[in-house]
Amino acid sequence: MVSLAYPGPEGPLNTIRLQLIREGLQEAEAMIGIAEAAEKRADQLGAELAAKGKALFAERINLCRFSELMWPPDSGGWQDRTARLFALATEVANKLEEKK
Repeated sequence: MVSLAYPGPEGPLNTIRLQLIREGLQEAEAMIGIAEAAEKRADQLGAELAAKGKALFAERINLCRFSELMWPPDSGGWQDRTARLFALATEVANKLEEKK
């Protein structure tokens, strides 16, 4: 049985599995937010920011495609890609806020 949390003296303790799930969900939420903004509020977002989102998505998708062909998979640079994703999500949110 795989656990997402272990019992601790003062309550549940995190596991690496739970941390990985949390981080994956945060990245998915950021990508969904960018994609929805580009689709539903493109006029507010602007062409430049929408293009940045499209390029970031293409990079991430292509990396997944290429990783399937490599063994061991190349996971290098993931911190930079994640940082750029969250920076773009912040930029998109800020742009939409200033247009309200």
